[in-house]
Amino acid sequence: MRTGRSALAAVLGGTIALGALTAQPAQAAGTGIKVSKVVVNKGKPIVVGTTE
Repeated sequence: MRTGRSALAAVLGGTIALGALTAQPAQAAGTGIKVSKVVVNKGKPIVVGTTE
């Protein structure tokens, strides 16, 4: 029965992820505000991964 639960969790997780990727992006009303030159992490590369 444990295999069935993990398979169901994988299917539900995949469905949610697919829905998030295919959803229409939100659009804001025209406010005249322009955003430019956004800097994240002081311009350093962001590393995503796991550690031991």
